[in-house]
Amino acid sequence: MPCFDANGFKFLPQATYLTYQSQWATFERIYYYNSNVSTLKASGDTTISYYQFPNNTEKTVYLNGLQLHTIRYPTSNWTSPQNL
Repeated sequence: MPCFDANGFKFLPQATYLTYQSQWATFERIYYYNSNVSTLKASGDTTISYYQFPNNTEKTVYLNGLQLHTIRYPTSNWTSPQNL
């Protein structure tokens, strides 16, 4: 799993940088989990479910991480396998 790409973010205040780093990691954790679930479902596994957010706070952190990925890599497709 790629780590936080600080290019373009490294001149931010430390607190902002750490917030972005956390948002980035949360997005990747959930994005790759859902991607793996999608692959397993395509191979016939019906027992596994997409990630369920325990609360709106985590969903907001995920969406902020998505925005950071979109800003950093604007030509990449960050569409989640599951609609959120």
